[in-house]
Amino acid sequence: MDLRYRSTLVAEMLALTSTRVRRSADRTYANIITDAYPVDGAALIVERQLSVLVEPPGGLATLSDARNNRQTIIYRREPGAGR
Repeated sequence: MDLRYRSTLVAEMLALTSTRVRRSADRTYANIITDAYPVDGAALIVERQLSVLVEPPGGLATLSDARNNRQTIIYRREPGAGR
């Protein structure tokens, strides 16, 4: 298994991308997860996108449910916390 990480600044957001490559007898799959962290006051928001690259033929795999490839996770700070 091959695992790589990359960070990028995009439109005032931090984007972290992890790529995990898996190989089977006849195909190679790359799971690509990108987490974007926008600034929004006291909330930490994570915009997550999952892609699966399949070789051969070298295209993106279609996930069975389109809702599975994009997620929004919101963490809110409790009032008075962190002081």
